[in-house]
Amino acid sequence: MLFLKQNLREIIIFVILFGLYFWHSDPFFLEVLIYGMGLYLIVTKITSRKILFTISIIIWTSFILLTGAIVYVNYWLPHGSYYSTEMNTCEFGDGPCREIYEEDLSNLDIQDWAKFLREDGLFYLGILLFAGIVISGNIPKKAI
Repeated sequence: MLFLKQNLREIIIFVILFGLYFWHSDPFFLEVLIYGMGLYLIVTKITSRKILFTISIIIWTSFILLTGAIVYVNYWLPHGSYYSTEMNTCEFGDGPCREIYEEDLSNLDIQDWAKFLREDGLFYLGILLFAGIVISGNIPKKAI
């Protein structure tokens, strides 16, 4: 019973995300669950300031390197043709509407890692930014 009282918030979040994973059959919720719980365990269970500081340096270095790679891929490598998704988006719900276009990467002669970064790089950049803020904000202020 003591375990439930001490970890009630984490158990509720776990049950909600796991339920959403099964309800929507979308692996995004399972990924958020694994990532969030892993980050939570690192921050709360690792008490050594040196280890948290080292993890923080690794995350921020990865963030800077990934930012550079995304800039390189988006500004210096060739782009493919754009095609219409036949979907519209409107500004502020009622504002002027426009059609959504996406880049065709299937026939583009660039490396696979560059295609991956062009499609999903900003998502992983956001994950690293969030992890860097959480880890850096939870480093104990006690002496090393």
